[in-house]
Formats: sequence, C-alpha cells, structure tokens
Amino acid sequence: MNKQDYYGAISDFTMAIVNDPKFALAYYGRGIAKDYLQDYRGAIEDLTVGIQIDPKDKNIYYYRACIKGKLYDFNGAISDLDIAIMIDPNYVEAYATRGMLRIVLGYKDIGHMDLTKAIELGLFSNEKYNAISAKCTEFVVRYGH
Repeated sequence: MNKQDYYGAISDFTMAIVNDPKFALAYYGRGIAKDYLQDYRGAIEDLTVGIQIDPKDKNIYYYRACIKGKLYDFNGAISDLDIAIMIDPNYVEAYATRGMLRIVLGYKDIGHMDLTKAIELGLFSNEKYNAISAKCTEFVVRYGH
C-alpha cells in the first residue's frame, strides 16, 4: 500500500467519525493509518479516543502500546499491555510484547515470565523465545536501557 492509500484511509475514517463520533473502530483504523505514515502522536491521539469510547477493546490498547514503544515510552507501553492482558488474560501477543519491553528495561526475570506465558499460550517455540531474549539483551547492552 502506498502513502496515498493511507491518506485515503484517513479521509474515509474521518468521514465515518463525522457520521458517528462514537465509532471507536474508526478511530482505531485512522490511528493505524497514521502509524503507517509515521504520525505517531496523531495515532496515539486517535487510539486514545477509541479507548475512551470503548475501554474494553484490548486491540486498541495493544496497538497504542506498540506505538508508544516506537516512541521509546516503554513504561507507557507496558501500562497499556497490562490493561490489554486484564481484559483478555490469554492475549498472547500482549504477553510477548510486554515481555520484550520488560527485558529491554532491564527486568529480565519478569520479562522472561511474560515470554514463557506467551509460549504456554502457543505464540512461539522455545527457540524463538531464546532468539527474542538475546535480541532484547543486545538492545539493552547497545542502548543502555
């Protein structure tokens, strides 16, 4: 998809919001389009409105966490992932992402617990777990987080 398609998606989602300001999925979709255009702040704003409208949508919290991670707001991302996991205790991707972020922040033991939970829930194998853990450790060493 090219940038023009994302601008078109933003326009379409904006029209949906104008027609129904309480349409949480339109804010979610527009937030995703803004993310692809690297408008991370705008994406977070839209996702936040989506959460205000539908605070039980785990996917909006998850996606906002991913964008917060791109902005190096790792603690904010973990907070969103905590909520996503409270909404759905079997949200595999949230456990995996939270685990990686915790490892990046230096909380290796609890990060590994999250990644282990993701494995138990069937996200990936022990080999992938070890590779992800090594990458997180490498990031910590390189960037000092």
